[in-house]
Order: sequence, then C-alpha cells, then structure tokens
Amino acid sequence: MDSLEDVNLDYQRDIENERAPLTTINVINSYNHYQKKESSIKHYKCYLKILYVIIFILMFFVLFQNILKYITNIDFGYPSIYQQEKEKAKKKEKLIEIKNENITDNSMVLQNDQNNNKIKSIGFLYSSLFGNGIGRFMTVTGEYLVRKGYDVYFFTKKPYIKDFKFNEKIKRIYAYENHTLLTETLKSGIIDFLIINNNFDVNTIEYYKSLGVKVIGIYHGVFISAMFNNATLFYRNWKNLEHLDAYIHIAADDYYFYHNFGFKRNIFIPNLYTFESSESPSSNLTNHNIMMLGRLNDPKKGVIFALKAMYYIIKEVPDAKLNLVSSDSRIEEFKNMSRDLNLTNNVNFLSYVEKISNYFLDSSVFFFTSLTEAFPMALNEAKAYGLPCVAFDISYSLPFQSGVIKVDMFDYKALARETIKLLKDYDYRIKMGREAKISLNMFTNENTINLWGRLFNALQSGEEDFQKLRTEIENKYYNPEIAEKHMEKQFENLKMYNKIFRCHTIKNFTNLDYINNIEECKNVDRLKIKKKM
Repeated sequence: MDSLEDVNLDYQRDIENERAPLTTINVINSYNHYQKKESSIKHYKCYLKILYVIIFILMFFVLFQNILKYITNIDFGYPSIYQQEKEKAKKKEKLIEIKNENITDNSMVLQNDQNNNKIKSIGFLYSSLFGNGIGRFMTVTGEYLVRKGYDVYFFTKKPYIKDFKFNEKIKRIYAYENHTLLTETLKSGIIDFLIINNNFDVNTIEYYKSLGVKVIGIYHGVFISAMFNNATLFYRNWKNLEHLDAYIHIAADDYYFYHNFGFKRNIFIPNLYTFESSESPSSNLTNHNIMMLGRLNDPKKGVIFALKAMYYIIKEVPDAKLNLVSSDSRIEEFKNMSRDLNLTNNVNFLSYVEKISNYFLDSSVFFFTSLTEAFPMALNEAKAYGLPCVAFDISYSLPFQSGVIKVDMFDYKALARETIKLLKDYDYRIKMGREAKISLNMFTNENTINLWGRLFNALQSGEEDFQKLRTEIENKYYNPEIAEKHMEKQFENLKMYNKIFRCHTIKNFTNLDYINNIEECKNVDRLKIKKKM
C-alpha cells in the first residue's frame, strides 16, 4: 500500500491537472510587472551633470579595457564585449545542434510543413506526466508529433514514480516551478508553439506571446465539469481565452457554450488513441470478467455506481468479477463498500501498469460510469481491444455510439441488467465487441495528428487560414441543435445529483450578463457532495 505521502501527492497532482482550471501555477508573477512604466523622477541640473560625468568615465573605462584585452589578452575578471559576442555565438550553435538532434526523416518534415522550411518545435507546459488521461494525452500526442518530424519539449515538474514513459527524442525540462528557466527557453526562440493546460491567466498568456511563441490552450474537461466542484466562477473567465492563439476543445458538444457568445478562437481536435484499433488484438470475450479503468478518487468517474451494479450482477452471474484498475491510492473507502455489499470475492482493486493490454484481453465487458467526460480515453482504449461497453448516457461520448450500451445516468440497476445480458449471451458480446472496434475508425490517429499539423500551419499563415480550418472542422463535427439538447440533459443530471445545482439553469448559461456576474451556489459543502456520490 502506498504511503500517506504518496496518497496526498496523488490527490494534489489530480487537483493541479484537472480540478482547479484557474488555480494552476502562474509561471510568472504577473506580466504587469513587465509593463509598469518607470516612475517619474525629478531632474535636478546638478545631479544630471554628475550622472553624465560618471557615464562618460564608465564608457571610457570599458572601451579602454577592451582595447587592452585585444592587444594584451589581459583578463579583467569579467567578460569583455568580445567574449560576450563569442558566448552568444556558442549558444546559437548549441541551439542549432539541439534542433538537429531531433531531425529523423527530412521527407517527413517536408510533408508535414510544406509552407515552411523550418521544423516546428512544440512545447507542452503541464504539471506532470502522472498516470491519468492527461498523462496519456501528452505521451501519445508527443509520440506522434515526433514521428511527424517535430521537435517536442515537455515543461513539467520533476519526475514522479508513476509518470508515463515517453519517446526518448522528447526533451523534458523541469521548468514548471522555475519561471526563469522557462522564460530563457522561450526567449531562445527554439519553441514555436506552447500548449498550456488550464493555465488561462491573461497576463501569463500575453507574456508567453511577447516572447514570440504561439500559445494554444486545452481544457481537459468540458463546459459542465466545473459544476461538480461548485467552481462556477470559472465561467466568468471565458473572455481570457480570447487572448489565446487557439483554444482546443476535445468534446464537440463543448462548442455550445462558446458559440453562444460568438467566441472565435475555439477549434475541435479529438484526443489520439493510446492504442490503435488496427494494431490491437481483440479479447476473446470468453470469461465473465468486467473491467473499469480510472481514478477512484474522482467522484466524476462514478465508481460507486459500478459497485452497486455488481451487487445485482452476481445474483444472476455468481462468478462475475469486476477488475478496478486505477493509478491512485485512495481505495480504502471503496474496499469497505465492497465488503458491505458482500463483493469481496467479486471485486479486485488493481494497480495501473504499463502493459495494461493484459487487463483488456482478460475481460469481456467494460464499465464506463463517468458522469461527465470530454473525450473518453478509457472508453476508446477498451474499444480498441474489442470490448463491449456499458455506460451512462453522457453526451460527450456521442461520436462513440457503436459498441456502447447506454443507460440513464445514475441508474445502476439498468447498468446491471444490460451487463447481465452481455455476460449470459456470448454471441451478443461478440457482436457488440466488433461494433466497438469498428467505431474507432471515425477518428484515426493519423487523421488527428494531421489536424494538429494543419492547425500549426494555419496559425503561422494568419487569421484567415485559421478561421477557414476552424469552420471546416466545425461543419464536420458540430451540430448546435444536438449540442443544446445535450447540455440541457447534463443540467438535468446535475439536478438529480444534488439539489444545490438548481441555482443554475441552462437558460442562465445562454445569458452573457449572467455568466459575467455568476456566483457560486451558496451553502455548499464540497465534502458532503462527494459523500453523496
């Protein structure tokens, strides 16, 4: 069992990565610090004369010592102008050398960036590579960008034992808590695009842009996610996103909120798959094992409903087993709950491992009980291995209808009924498993990484090209009527979850004045909310 220190660290890293979208570190204190005008100083003639004399003497001395340096090679204890220029030249050569190290295939580079002879360098500023959906997003996206010939940099905290492994050609710089190191790297000019996660402070964004990089933001959640923690003040800051060069949604339905206000910086790009469907073997689906993958300490994952469903499943299928695979350590309360439900022999709590494919191949059904998702990585991974999935009906899994049996939110009895049908009918499992695998053809990794490449090119080409690409993707993936219905349904689900959310309605969220002045629901005890899950 992990130590208490590890448990607290797991929880803290989750907070940084997902739950506090506006409270991740401000890498610089404030851009205003760099914009302050020098305060006016009273000028006295006598002081000016003295100042001029001192400056003249200093200039004469510097000139004199450099002349002596050239003639006699005398070292005065600090770098001469000649030495400084020499050092600059060395630094420039070193940067060129660093960039050349990552060039693996010139043909790939030319194919990827036809409008620019220069290889693009992509930096990801994220808290960690910790074992959750965000960690998988970074490592998989970085992997495919490297394959396409990009230079990739991860700016993170120092390594953690549970961090995901990543391509050795990706350079990891521990600059997340060192704004000087990050600033110097950006100033050097080796980074073309900086991708930031949830750190949408206006001053920080503008500072990065002032250093010559394009700043792309991603929120690894959805419009409705902040409601689960009563963090509704998040919505007041939507205008901050206008300062980004681009704001990526990973859920097409999330467009509803931003389009309503005429937002023009957003663009939809799905996540890449951790496992390609075509490269992954399919489970033979011959046992009665059920798998669930996710962070148990996150109430949005709905683990409690999976356990309640198992109580009814084993009455019909006594040998059914639920394997809960998780990267976190906060499982004691769920172990207690499984004992209370007499599930000790039917529920296994397993640690996340690098070779997670073994878990998928040893399962016949996949549980997906999330209450809100953006682009569900775990669901896609299960589908890649041909697992039929039983899930709560959340709108954000819309592109993945095939191979998924959906039940009403919070209805764990329906979750149990549909799972029992699958476990008792092998042919039905096979049919649903095939549909699940085929459904991933809607988004292939090759098509997704090409969208990234087109985004980079469009941002460098100019606003007109960016808006063309944005419109093209919007027309393909976004339906405002469907999105509105989905958002209304999400609000209804939230009301079922807890009555406190009645202080916000979907109609409120179509009113710009309401959003700009939104207040958190009063008298909300967040701990009690989690316990009600």
